[in-house]
Amino acid sequence: MRKYIYSIFLLGLFSCQEEGVVQYTQEKDGLQFSANSSEDMTKVFNFATATYEEEINGEPKTFYYGDSLAAYTFERVVLDLQGFPTPDEREYKLKTVLVEDQDSSKVAEVVFEPYYSLAPNQLKDTIKITVLRPKTRGTYTVGITVDTEGKGAFFDKGVVEKSILRLDIKDVYEQPEGWDERQEWLGEFDEEKYAFMVTVSKQAFSKENNHMWNETDKYNLELREALDEFNANAAPEDRKKFKFPVTTKLVWWDKQLKFLGEFSEEKHEFIKNLLSEEGETLANNSKLEYWNLVFRDAVAEQGISEFSFPVVTVQSSWWRESLLGAFSPEKQEFIVRELFPRSDYQIKDGTWDYANPVLRVLLEQYNAEHPEAPLAFDFPIEGRPEWWDFRESYLGEYSDIKRDIAVVAVLTKQMYYGECNINPLVNQNMSMDNVMGAIRDAINAYNEEHPDSQLELPVSAPGWWAEKSYYLGDYSPEKEAFMQQIMPMYAYQEWANWTDWNPIFRYELAAYNSAHPDAPYGFTFPEVDTKPSYWDELPYLGEYSEAKRVFIWITLMPMNYGNVNGWFLGAPSEGGNPSDWPARHATLTEAYANTYEDFMKKYAGANPTPFDFPASW
Repeated sequence: MRKYIYSIFLLGLFSCQEEGVVQYTQEKDGLQFSANSSEDMTKVFNFATATYEEEINGEPKTFYYGDSLAAYTFERVVLDLQGFPTPDEREYKLKTVLVEDQDSSKVAEVVFEPYYSLAPNQLKDTIKITVLRPKTRGTYTVGITVDTEGKGAFFDKGVVEKSILRLDIKDVYEQPEGWDERQEWLGEFDEEKYAFMVTVSKQAFSKENNHMWNETDKYNLELREALDEFNANAAPEDRKKFKFPVTTKLVWWDKQLKFLGEFSEEKHEFIKNLLSEEGETLANNSKLEYWNLVFRDAVAEQGISEFSFPVVTVQSSWWRESLLGAFSPEKQEFIVRELFPRSDYQIKDGTWDYANPVLRVLLEQYNAEHPEAPLAFDFPIEGRPEWWDFRESYLGEYSDIKRDIAVVAVLTKQMYYGECNINPLVNQNMSMDNVMGAIRDAINAYNEEHPDSQLELPVSAPGWWAEKSYYLGDYSPEKEAFMQQIMPMYAYQEWANWTDWNPIFRYELAAYNSAHPDAPYGFTFPEVDTKPSYWDELPYLGEYSEAKRVFIWITLMPMNYGNVNGWFLGAPSEGGNPSDWPARHATLTEAYANTYEDFMKKYAGANPTPFDFPASW
């Protein structure tokens, strides 16, 4: 083995060098740990907080090992050569030593690689060192240094301050922030308990974890089930001694004490059973204000005395005095009972569009039904709303009672997904067509009950009528009512084709007037007879005539949701299939054989021309 001796001559030669330059006086090269400061000479690792990443749905997510990690490897431990590189590979070994002031009973276990060596012509070596998880919780320490003993040792130690690498190895689960705030569901802090939680959940308990923090009640159940499963499969000596509290208390319960009152398992079970009948679950939302009343009613009906629900005496944040008047707990309960089911169980901006008139109408109804115990409060009259200005052509002169009737009629018709609205009244961009019938019916019902105070609505055509006047003619409520009576007879759907309906209306009007010569209708429909463009593609129909067309349509419409078109009849240009022709022809010829004479007699007032269908084509 070659030795490199650094002579006194060299020491003298460099004795005047600047301070900090290393001077070599040892017979062997030195090997030391690379460090820029004393802090770099200590490596710390806590098994309890070790994490790894895994891709979930294309996104990296961090998980905790918990107690599942048995060993950890420091992947990049760097050693520096104190001396000169050589063209030879030089083997070296490492060993463990106690560090200053170390507890000899707390020595970390280290596993070295089977072979370390400094490569030829290199000044550094990067190695791996593995530490084992301590057998018991705590902090364990050990020093790592170059083994300079033995005849085959190539290296001496380097400078003293870089000759020992300190490893502080921990297996310590510290109490996480927020534990005390969730002690009802987690119990007293216990390191073994928390270690189990991290191992099972693969996550540290954190306020940032929505499930652990905002759904601790569900997390508690998961932990109890996991602990039961572990103990059932573990040897007696390995079973966990700790426990998690047995509770079903919802984590947000105490924030809603004004609606729910003090928690008890019996009360919670009562709630779950009651809501399950409604297909509901208890949630921390605005519906609790409504459920409070439901729960109180059920407790009273069932005669339960073991628990109760509080009466809410505090004014809710949604209260508007201008529309509701002075506050009282009884009035607030009435509003919650009546408005919440109509407004998706929360008061929204749109609720105030109808709240005042609807509440007054409902209060009047309640008091009329309970004359022996009327409610001792009232609601102010809101007055003329802004939207009346752009609905006056439909509703006419304003009155409070007319406004109330219109709002209630529209509200009843506008229930969507658990929420009512009167958008056709308050949104001037919406059509009134779908609600005017309900308003007229409500006004008529009022007039029948109040012969001395009649309400009137202007005669006004639906918004879509002007567009279809070529087929329908001049508007009158009587004509619209006639159309609404005729169209359902043939399974009318919303996609009405007025080209088809025009001759049907004329024929039905002629039939009615013939049957009622003493009281015929005073309106007419324009004579519009438009032969369908695809008719000549359908040889099974034969020669065209208006009477035949009406016969075909009223025969086939109930078979196709009130709609007959070229596709249904089998016209190729309309995407129809000629293979449908025999079935359509059979239906029509059968109807012809059974009803033709009655058809011609019933609609004689429309002067139908005789027709028939070809026997073959």
